[in-house]
Amino acid sequence: PDAVLGVSATRMERRGDAVINLSVVRIPTPGHVLTGGGLGLAAGWRPSPSRYGDLEAQLFGEAVGEYVEGGKASLGLAPGVLVHSRNAVLKLGVLFPAWTRRGDGDVVVKLGAKLLM
Repeated sequence: PDAVLGVSATRMERRGDAVINLSVVRIPTPGHVLTGGGLGLAAGWRPSPSRYGDLEAQLFGEAVGEYVEGGKASLGLAPGVLVHSRNAVLKLGVLFPAWTRRGDGDVVVKLGAKLLM
């Protein structure tokens, strides 16, 4: 079965945030299971902070490192925008590869949404 384990730490301030994320993943493929991992460091800035729960936008930048069993590795930079309110988050970013080893160096557009309970 697929397995993802991740740990994140966040420092939130009125003007911006800082985040560190570490994850490990196991991916079943025909014949065997691949193991990989990632490390991300991100910082965000709010041009105009608003009250808690109000709809607001935040600019962010992220440095991402990834490794997959077999020697595939990459480092990339991802600028983007985060829009959130009290319990919903929408994140849009573009990952630009800065370095790759045994893999492709394609630019990747990432879109994510979270509903917080």
